[in-house]
Amino acid sequence: NKTFCFFSHTIKAQADNMDLMDAMLEKNVRCVDYEKMEDATGKRVVAFGKYAGIAGMIDVLHGLGLRLLALGHHTPFMLHWSSTQLQKFSSCQTRIRDAGYEISLDMMPKSIGPMTFASQDLAMCHRVLKRSSRNFLMSMSSAMLRSSSPWDTNK
Repeated sequence: NKTFCFFSHTIKAQADNMDLMDAMLEKNVRCVDYEKMEDATGKRVVAFGKYAGIAGMIDVLHGLGLRLLALGHHTPFMLHWSSTQLQKFSSCQTRIRDAGYEISLDMMPKSIGPMTFASQDLAMCHRVLKRSSRNFLMSMSSAMLRSSSPWDTNK
């Protein structure tokens, strides 16, 4: 008997999200799906953009740092915050560059080996999201990271 607003990814009956839909129905939860918020012409009024990709990348790296720490590895990915705790984007950029510098100094534990980060377009409308997250990750060090996307417009 509550209302939640978020991208539920259930409107098109995506198989991975049907358990969520079933749980919402079972618990009488009203879902205001951002994907279906449209203006009078049918155009979406809420969409992913540049900062969604960056926030996602911050949370991926933060989560990776926490997971590796739980496994006993202290890494440059211990960013000390998640995207919801950020006050200034510039301080985040600085910390990401610092992490890249620490990696370039060979401060990654040898026991976890090399890491590969990959992203995939879910649809053409997610290009902005993918490009912003990739560019943010590339700010660590363009010498260590490279893009092989056919959609890459920044080559």
